[in-house]
Amino acid sequence: MIIVYLSPKKIKMRKLLPFIFFSSFGAFGQLVGGEMVASGRNIVTQTDFKLDGHNNGWAIYTLAVDLDGKVTSADLKESSLKSRLDNMDIRNHVMKLKFEKGTHYPKFHHVEVKITMVKSENPPELEIIID
Repeated sequence: MIIVYLSPKKIKMRKLLPFIFFSSFGAFGQLVGGEMVASGRNIVTQTDFKLDGHNNGWAIYTLAVDLDGKVTSADLKESSLKSRLDNMDIRNHVMKLKFEKGTHYPKFHHVEVKITMVKSENPPELEIIID
């Protein structure tokens, strides 16, 4: 979260615009929404929500998380990637995420996660996970 304090003096918008523009590229993805965001359940896995791959793009997945904090399912909600393999890479990545454990959470807690794929010279090989 970025907090900007504006003084009572008038600030020209063109001076503030570059700051807002460059600060918006600070995160490659995030927890976009869902019950987990509203209840404050945090992610435990260290991730920057960026994945090296074959193309540039992003995907939003809806995850179901159990009481132990493990992702039990990931459904593609929206994606800018045309390749199914790229979307599968992102799905495999989000299936490895871990969240806070707790018995006071619902049996299957839902969250939407946005992951950005960045084109890399040496993309990882596709790993297929069969549930």
